Amino acid sequence: WTQLPPPAWSAREDTSAFVLTDNVLLVLGGHGEDGLALRDSYISRNFGEKWEKLKNPSWPARGFAVGAMLPGGPLILGGSGENHEILQEAWDGNAHGSKWRHLPTPPWPARSGAAAVTLPSGSVLLIGGMGEHDRVLQDTWIFEKADGAQVTQSSGRKATQNKFKIAGSVNVDHSVTEQSLADGARRLAQEIMHATASNLPESSPLCNQLRLKLEGPFSTDKQQESIVQHAVDNAALSVLTVDVKKTYSVDGKGAKSHRIHIKGHVHHIEAANKTAFQELLHLVSNNALSTILRSGEITA
Repeated sequence: WTQLPPPAWSAREDTSAFVLTDNVLLVLGGHGEDGLALRDSYISRNFGEKWEKLKNPSWPARGFAVGAMLPGGPLILGGSGENHEILQEAWDGNAHGSKWRHLPTPPWPARSGAAAVTLPSGSVLLIGGMGEHDRVLQDTWIFEKADGAQVTQSSGRKATQNKFKIAGSVNVDHSVTEQSLADGARRLAQEIMHATASNLPESSPLCNQLRLKLEGPFSTDKQQESIVQHAVDNAALSVLTVDVKKTYSVDGKGAKSHRIHIKGHVHHIEAANKTAFQELLHLVSNNALSTILRSGEITA
């Protein structure tokens, strides 16, 4: 190994790097010594001996973004943003890395720290990463065109329209106060499912399933947490999902009272057929409901 002269860019980690045309090197983003995400890019025309700063890119600051080369220039996917939010976006740059285009929101779940490789065909394969709620992802996606018009999951099937339907949605904003945390959890789960039941067929088992699943997470003494759960009706090819934020507090020093507040959404989603239902189960099991709701494959 031979150490090169100190680069012009600041100390950083979790950065992305590319080899552009004419052997120009490109370094962009990452996290600085203060832990903050960076929004800058530098190129070297002599294999890292000297660096020059480019105009600040149009994409927001990020680290842990994964990059790959397309025939026309670099592609960056996902990452962790300024507020440590996990990103669900893609940008492609020109051949010199000096101009960037924000591509349509991809269908894959938000992620950082993924891997990507450019295939001999020029397509890009995206692999895994860390999703929201510190969830490690087990999926692969292929980006087939530089204009972002075709992104498919690893099976290579093109997406069909209207695979899913939102049969009902409920915004929940409930609070309960009980002498027992367990009693409060049971009451809160019952109230949420009561508000949801009017959107479901009388014979549906979904509300009772989801109520039982919610009582456990609602009864923990964590002051703040996100709760994502779902119930499945195989006969009706549908799922009931809940995605809420929970806050918990204790009032009083003697006879304590436990207050639980829940705010979020409940969605009842139906699949068009058994194949779509299996895909729906995969997505909700991986907490990828946001992907479904943003996609063009769902109707209200």
